[in-house]
Amino acid sequence: MTRRKALIPLQGVAASNRERRNKWEFKNWSYDLGYLVGVYLGDGNVYLVENQTGYFRLSSIDKDFCSAVQKKILSLTGYNSSIHWYESRRQWVLSFCNSDFARWLVKTFGRAKKKRIKTLPSLEANKGLIEGIFDSESTVIKYTTIVRMKGNLDPIRKVLKEQFKIRIGDKNISMKSRACSIINGDRLDRISISCKEYTRMGLGSYIKRKAINGILYKK
Repeated sequence: MTRRKALIPLQGVAASNRERRNKWEFKNWSYDLGYLVGVYLGDGNVYLVENQTGYFRLSSIDKDFCSAVQKKILSLTGYNSSIHWYESRRQWVLSFCNSDFARWLVKTFGRAKKKRIKTLPSLEANKGLIEGIFDSESTVIKYTTIVRMKGNLDPIRKVLKEQFKIRIGDKNISMKSRACSIINGDRLDRISISCKEYTRMGLGSYIKRKAINGILYKK
């Protein structure tokens, strides 16, 4: 979410997704849907083409992250997505062609630089939301995991403090210290949590390189 990534041509989308209209509609909140929302608010992108085709895309250096997202998409929608390596960008790219899902994300949480961060209505969905955001945007430095994102992270602070009773780093108390970074002209908000504290309430990561110094690795 710190910057908009260049559009990669729509390649590698599962053939079954191109050959028929994949219908999807929101039914209820779940951990998997919360996680996908968190990923979208972080590194995810949605592309809508001529008000017809829509697809969700994630680019990452971590294949295990893309694989975790792929499993959740299949569990939630019943449809396949694809993961391909792009040598020119040195990144894995997950693509999921589903207009209903793409449009629901945009309608509910905004698009591109105007994504709206907000709490979700169930504990499990919020757990997924937090893990999705931290898998997308966090950096692990020694024994602390830090998220830096454009936008107001107060809804995430509220969930961490009130629902998960997690202690957040002192540097996140004031707005002046929270918005301490600027990237590409965007002022970033920040949350820092000790790895031990993050794992204490059952929160973890699907990314092996981030699951270090005490963070729970989730297979």
